[in-house]
Amino acid sequence: MSGTFQRSLNSTFLLLIPKKERAEDLRDFRPISLIGSVYKLLAKVLANRLKLVMGEVISDSQQAFVHGRQILDAVLIANEALDSRLKDNIPGLLLKMDIEKAFDHVNWDFLMEVMSKMGFGHRWINWMKWCCSMATFSILINGIPSGFFQSSRGLRQGDPLSPYLFLFAMEALSQLLSCAEMGALFMDQLQYLSWTFMWFEAISGLKVNLSKTEAIPVGEGILMETLASVLGSKIGSLPTSYLGLPLRAPYKATRVWDTVEERFRKRVCARLEKIQRDFLWSGGALENKPHLVSWKVICAAKKDGGLGIRSLATFNKALLGKWLWRFANENESLWKQIISSKTCGVKTNLWKKLSPSCLISLPTKKDGLLRLGRKMKLGEAGGFVSLDILMIGRWEK
Repeated sequence: MSGTFQRSLNSTFLLLIPKKERAEDLRDFRPISLIGSVYKLLAKVLANRLKLVMGEVISDSQQAFVHGRQILDAVLIANEALDSRLKDNIPGLLLKMDIEKAFDHVNWDFLMEVMSKMGFGHRWINWMKWCCSMATFSILINGIPSGFFQSSRGLRQGDPLSPYLFLFAMEALSQLLSCAEMGALFMDQLQYLSWTFMWFEAISGLKVNLSKTEAIPVGEGILMETLASVLGSKIGSLPTSYLGLPLRAPYKATRVWDTVEERFRKRVCARLEKIQRDFLWSGGALENKPHLVSWKVICAAKKDGGLGIRSLATFNKALLGKWLWRFANENESLWKQIISSKTCGVKTNLWKKLSPSCLISLPTKKDGLLRLGRKMKLGEAGGFVSLDILMIGRWEK
């Protein structure tokens, strides 16, 4: 097997999507790659193979694009880590990093070297290099191709392989930071951290966007002006946001969730169910027709005389309840280990309750809180834990 196919199958049309109104500079546009279906099928087969081993070569701290992990876990882990740090009165620094034009600047030779260090075979590495380097591009201007050219670096938005290959590159940064931490390089001089970013940029092509990077103090007695001048970043403060959710915020206060609720209008379940009801009785017509049967009866199971349509509010609570199932079954997950070590103890047989600091507990002032999870088995420890977990209920209110 040569591991190659016709170059024409790997051709790509680039469409520039403006990030904001009145975009003028190239940085104001996001390039989207329109890739041929035949290549996508082949790349998807390779991506599905990669997916099986991602958990073995990527650190536990990375939650996205790894089978069995969820990106929401990162928010939980970050909040719990901050909570422990502040309760132990240990000052520190939280750095929110942004990579400039992340996919577009990846160095292919660096990427192949990382895969080699991870233990990938020569054939696999050649396949990945061919998928990246043999692509040809044509920019669509008003929907018309403007001639083809080749690239010398970067990954394509829309390529099924790109998220996994980018994780390989970022794993190298994670290992660099871990090695520097184990060598106590950050204890005395924060300059080493800045140098680490410079070394990573030199070998990978990925540059930390200092204009969007925030240095946030954790605790008291930190000279933030000095640290920010060394790193060249902005100074932030707690509470802040992480992946669109509050980080180290008084989550019992409803105002904290205003930014989240802006994305989902109030009474969202009621509005969606109204659309369902109107469609059922009027068939999509604009006029309002009487509803001959109550919605509760329609949502009942077919064996009970209903149509088996799911109640969105109840279905939302059921989805939130999956945290309990995950706590009982995902014994190797980083978030489970953190919660267990903080609140349950790994080797205890005692009955305990989760600490209120845990973000699995999301109390609200509204009624209808869903209490789930009594006497759930605690993995290998053989003990049991009482989980009085309060899930947000009645989103439609």
